[in-house]
Amino acid sequence: EAFAQFLTSKQAVRAAYDIKAYGEFVDRMIATFDRAFFAARMGFGDGTELPAFVVGMPRSGTTLTEQILASHPLIHGTGERTDF
Repeated sequence: EAFAQFLTSKQAVRAAYDIKAYGEFVDRMIATFDRAFFAARMGFGDGTELPAFVVGMPRSGTTLTEQILASHPLIHGTGERTDF
């Protein structure tokens, strides 16, 4: 019975998914966030070298945020800490 419900839910998702609309969304994102977009914003932000801490509740996206930030060569991620 549970597997039948799972299949029903998967079919509903497939029926609601519009690949064309998603492709158009991606095209708009690419057109918006081009080189000129980022060049116009070069130097924005805070130039401090003080540490920044990503803090949040479990399952809130903090680990993903830390991994994305740490992918930059000038940022070091220390991983999850339990002592805060």
